[in-house]
Amino acid sequence: MVERFTIRMPGDQVEVKDLTSTAGRRPRRVAITEGRFWDPMESGFGPESRRKLEESADSLGDLGVEPVVKKALRLRLPIPDGRKLNLGYITKDGTINT
Repeated sequence: MVERFTIRMPGDQVEVKDLTSTAGRRPRRVAITEGRFWDPMESGFGPESRRKLEESADSLGDLGVEPVVKKALRLRLPIPDGRKLNLGYITKDGTINT
């Protein structure tokens, strides 16, 4: 887990803002293998593609959907019997499968 902060020093004051918390949700764990997905995605679609796609996937957390990134970005929904329903996935070339 990487903790992120911004530090501003306007005049003779110091302001520190914690960027690790996201509206009461726990920060998700990041796997090293995510680079296999994000590197080609950013190369093909630009650096903003990652931020936008992560924000979109994370916003589904309010509905209980869990984004899982490995070789693809998978959207999974835990169901009452303990299994996880695969809602779909996005590949590193931008293909969306449901």
